[in-house]
Amino acid sequence: MKILSLIPGRIRLRIAELYKDVQSAEIMEIYLKGLTGTKKVRANPVIGTLVVEYEQEKLTTEEVVRAINDFEPDDYLSYLYEYYTDYYQAKRDFVAARDKTLLFAGIFLLYKIKGLLWGKSILNKDLTFLIVATIVSLVSSYPTLNNIYQRMNQSITELADDLLIWSGILLTLLRESTGLIFLFLKSITDLIGEHSNLQLQQVLLANDRNRLELVWYNHNQQEYLLPLKEVERGDLISFYEEEMILVAGTIKEGTAIVSLSYRSGQPEVKQLTEGVKVVPGMLLLAGKIKVKVAQVSIKQKTELEEVKMKLREEVDNYQQHSLYTASSLAICSYLTTGTLVGPLSIFLVMSPSATEIALNAGLAKYAKLLLRNKILLKDVNKIEKIIEVDQVLFDKTGILTSGKLEVVEMELTDNTYCYKDLKLTCQQRFDLAEQDQITSITDVEDSELLSVKELQFEEQYLTVYIGTVDKVIGKVKLREQLCFASKEVIFKLKRRGIEVELLSGDRRSNVEHIAQKLEIKEYHGELTDQDKMNQIANKNENVIMMGDGINDLAAIKTADLGLTFKQSECKEVVASADCILLDKDLNLLPRLLALSEESYQQIRLNIVVGQGFSLLLSSIALFGSINPFLAKSLSTLNSILAILNSARILQLESNLIVDDKIEGVDLDEENIQLLNR
Repeated sequence: MKILSLIPGRIRLRIAELYKDVQSAEIMEIYLKGLTGTKKVRANPVIGTLVVEYEQEKLTTEEVVRAINDFEPDDYLSYLYEYYTDYYQAKRDFVAARDKTLLFAGIFLLYKIKGLLWGKSILNKDLTFLIVATIVSLVSSYPTLNNIYQRMNQSITELADDLLIWSGILLTLLRESTGLIFLFLKSITDLIGEHSNLQLQQVLLANDRNRLELVWYNHNQQEYLLPLKEVERGDLISFYEEEMILVAGTIKEGTAIVSLSYRSGQPEVKQLTEGVKVVPGMLLLAGKIKVKVAQVSIKQKTELEEVKMKLREEVDNYQQHSLYTASSLAICSYLTTGTLVGPLSIFLVMSPSATEIALNAGLAKYAKLLLRNKILLKDVNKIEKIIEVDQVLFDKTGILTSGKLEVVEMELTDNTYCYKDLKLTCQQRFDLAEQDQITSITDVEDSELLSVKELQFEEQYLTVYIGTVDKVIGKVKLREQLCFASKEVIFKLKRRGIEVELLSGDRRSNVEHIAQKLEIKEYHGELTDQDKMNQIANKNENVIMMGDGINDLAAIKTADLGLTFKQSECKEVVASADCILLDKDLNLLPRLLALSEESYQQIRLNIVVGQGFSLLLSSIALFGSINPFLAKSLSTLNSILAILNSARILQLESNLIVDDKIEGVDLDEENIQLLNR
């Protein structure tokens, strides 16, 4: 390793181990980006250099150099690479598309200069050469011909597609026709597409706090980050504040206060000490514990469901039949004109590639539109599932409610204590709303003697009796806090004709109260995760399930579309959900529905326009009015128009959502203000 340059906050080195080793360079980038204080890392395997920019307040030059010296690509860090392959593949594809764009731009300029100085090649107007170029183009454009070509080249299957692509490019270059400018425009289109894909991968990485599901593994009195899938029974794992417990086991060291909201659906807080058993789904609110693993909660790898869009089936059907339509028109053209010019032109302008481009480009823009609106849809092919949804099922805690309890009423019967003492005692057992949390009290000694003596459930209220060893000194009445947007969102869904149902593991009386307050007719309480899954499995409708706890996992996997918040502490739910709302805003759900409907209509329109354009041109070419040179350029133009039309999807705004002011609905003052805004 040799330091090439060093300025405050930036170091550039030459590292022999990185030279021509792309994988080691990429792992090095991942490794160094994980250091606290690094701002930017660029490893270049072509020349074996590394540039690191860092914050001098958090990281020193010596620490950067030491970290690089300690790096071993074959050590335990090598597993990181498999989780970043999609990102780095997208990055490589973007670089390749950029280089191709620059190449075609350079060739186009060189041909322009050559044409001005020496004129065009004789091949440019040669009919035989044109026929060969047309055949190559047709084979790559029509699925039926392409399948025949692939079967004929089974021995070189891996090279068959590349052979077609480069043959088409070479013939276009030799012709020196206007097709060159379309090659350049097509490369720009590819560049834009790859840049969008790269942005998508960056968003995926940036919005997943524990993408790798890493845990702190204890070995030889030191802690190492290890993937959850590598953890075995008997290992000692550390969990810190704000982390979700991902294993079942026994606490061997430390104490912690945990929330059970994501496990049971009830906003209860519990203190854990040494010797107590823990289960996946508990969220650490405070403290640190070391757990001896008894069982690991690992997602079993399952075959991904192949989502076949109806619209894609229509496009595939059109592509399969386009050859027969073009052949019929070509025969008519030959009988009418007696030349090959018309038939060749018809085959070129009837190329169905524009319809597939319209579909794929539209779906790509749709995904980007959702990202702009803080919505991440993992599989854009599920757009039809979204627009055809019949019912939305909600978990209660953390979705429609905040998962916290608010103080409704307090009663004190012993003046030795104060109301703060009552709140603090409740806070040690339950997760209170922010406005009710206590950070300090007047008399620490007295408050420590207080404890929860009894709990009583009265409809939606939980009454907590607090006292000393000998007597009750007061009581606190608690109620679950409703999310501010819940009522508004339920009205929006009903306005769309979508049924709403509430599924919860909480007490039935509390679930009933929340359902009545939100005017939800169908509700179920005291459900296990298996009960929730069965509720969805028994439905014959398109269903969206929205939840954020470990007890929602099975239901989210079973639903046609699983939905959760990015902020969910249960990473298994985030990993399993089909769609992730990147902000903790329930209004993103109706926005998802509205944007999906409008995007789908625009995609379908773009496909119809592309098909209509091909039919219009083929009717003109039927009488020999379009020569093959122009036909090929017009076919390419059709594909470019499909991409440009797809860009209109990005212009869709959130105001496409229907007006939610519903006549005859009795809203409280708070929700009326929300709707007016």
